[in-house]
Amino acid sequence: MAAPMEKTKWPGIFKRGGRYVFSYRLNGKQRWASTRTAKQARELKRAREAARDAGELHEQSRVSFREYAEEWVERHYGRRGFRESTRDDYRRDLRRYAFPFFDERLGRTVSQVTPRDVANFVAYLCEERDGKRLADASVRRILAPVRSCFATAVREGSGPAQPRDGRGAPAPRGRGGES
Repeated sequence: MAAPMEKTKWPGIFKRGGRYVFSYRLNGKQRWASTRTAKQARELKRAREAARDAGELHEQSRVSFREYAEEWVERHYGRRGFRESTRDDYRRDLRRYAFPFFDERLGRTVSQVTPRDVANFVAYLCEERDGKRLADASVRRILAPVRSCFATAVREGSGPAQPRDGRGAPAPRGRGGES
């Protein structure tokens, strides 16, 4: 059984055991979160309420990256559409590289993926396997559906803030990359 919640001098913030618990409302439902200190609880409560009021706070999705990406690849058409062979390439690259990394290695949902996770994914793609390394163009090709999938998740309110940032993409060889 959880420790009882004790009122504090701040409305909506309670002490439970060694942590501080705070409440906020999102889409008409009460939500709870906890932190280690009262100061962190006050700051996070204010930040969540401000983000909610600005329309930037969304429900966190509990859908795995694999589930979301499999649905996304079936309904995605790009800006000008694309051929079924491109969709097949996206499916292949997601199954071969992205699903093992984001779901099996990290075990994250779509809403939990961070820009650092995407940068680590690029590093994972650049690792040498069986004495071979993927070409930079291949890494960019594999990263394209992942970025687009996250961009759609963000627009739909299912994804994190900005995980699709391309700063982790490798530089072409001969321009600061390996020769």
